[in-house]
Amino acid sequence: MDEVSVDRFVDSKNLISYGDSTMPMSFPDLKTLRVRYDRENSVPYKDGETEADYREQCAVYMETVWKDHVEAHEVRTGKGWDQWNQVQQTDLLKRKIGPDELLRFMINP
Repeated sequence: MDEVSVDRFVDSKNLISYGDSTMPMSFPDLKTLRVRYDRENSVPYKDGETEADYREQCAVYMETVWKDHVEAHEVRTGKGWDQWNQVQQTDLLKRKIGPDELLRFMINP
């Protein structure tokens, strides 16, 4: 099987690039969210919408349309996955498998 090489890098502005396409790796503010989601017109921003509401809409979009729970959580936290603390990592697991299942898993690994 041939190895596939992807031209990917993260620059000093925390942008991730694939070939000619560039997008934020984390979403610390409304501007970076809009760069990501307005650009492809997937989640249009409405004037007067709060950042928290827009974040939730973008996160739900990523979970339902793309099934990308990691990016959805990056949107919710405003941080890239590599910047999450232990609580944020656990929150993602709670969302994905549910708090009861997570507790059961932790008690009986």
